[in-house]
Amino acid sequence: MEAFLLDNFAEAYGLTYFGSVAAVALWEGLSPRRTLDSPLRVRWFSNIAVTLLDNALLRWLLPFTAIGVALACAEVEFGLLRWVEAPFWLAFVVSVLVLDFGKYALHYALHRVPTLWRLHRMHHTDQDYDFTTGLRFHPLEAVLTISLNLSLIAIIGAPVLAVALTELMVVVLAMVSHGNVRMPKAIDAVLRLFIVTPDMHRVHHSTVWRESNSNFG
Repeated sequence: MEAFLLDNFAEAYGLTYFGSVAAVALWEGLSPRRTLDSPLRVRWFSNIAVTLLDNALLRWLLPFTAIGVALACAEVEFGLLRWVEAPFWLAFVVSVLVLDFGKYALHYALHRVPTLWRLHRMHHTDQDYDFTTGLRFHPLEAVLTISLNLSLIAIIGAPVLAVALTELMVVVLAMVSHGNVRMPKAIDAVLRLFIVTPDMHRVHHSTVWRESNSNFG
């Protein structure tokens, strides 16, 4: 599985990314949670333009992919999990948890540190809420996020398969959690035990400070 995924990762990532966009956009059209105030063409153009700018900047400043860093570390046996010779299953689980916790910790800091909040508030000042909100980040926040992720991959020596699957899961969850979609309450109650559901994350985008300053998952 690892060899197949790595040989076809670019295709798998593209399929996952655009497949998630298409699936959530269709879901929003068929079963929206609420009526948006701004026209879709205006919101989508604005937020997609931001993510295109982010990606252009990242390509220029950080010409390294998460998979590339993981492969480089594996080639030279670099990273904590390699130095202690952890079994693959343990290295895999620890890597997924550490990379996810890194995102949580950074999200917490983005809300608590005033300088970082000035960057992150671009994500929160979207007047509506749909999957394109998950694409709307300040370019410098995007650089900070990717830099931390690449650093953690190198420091712990994360297995390539763990990095690949984490990258794919992040794409899907980013789209779904920001979706303006209606989900049956019974299903939402079960799913939110494991992932951040749309209704769960929508509270984090509240204009009430106490609500937006919680639920950093």
